Amino acid sequence: MFWAVLLETIPAEGEMMRVEVDSSLLRWVDYFPDERRLQLGFRSGEVWDYFDVPDSTYHGLLDAESKGGYFNRQIRRRFRDQLVRQFNAT
Repeated sequence: MFWAVLLETIPAEGEMMRVEVDSSLLRWVDYFPDERRLQLGFRSGEVWDYFDVPDSTYHGLLDAESKGGYFNRQIRRRFRDQLVRQFNAT
């Protein structure tokens, strides 16, 4: 039973795994390693893709004490980006 539950939480190869984060700027983080694509859900309601993002940058974001600070220093304006969608965050 334990293994069945554990296996259900591991994403299949190539799938993204959404991680909710404690941040005043970000709601969640997804990373698609096969594409090196980072997807960020912002508290504003926007969802953005960042392309050619190294795995180390993704892990650095997750490990950062300040996710917003790390984003502004290490991700914002450093990678090609694209707005995926805007939704009402309320």
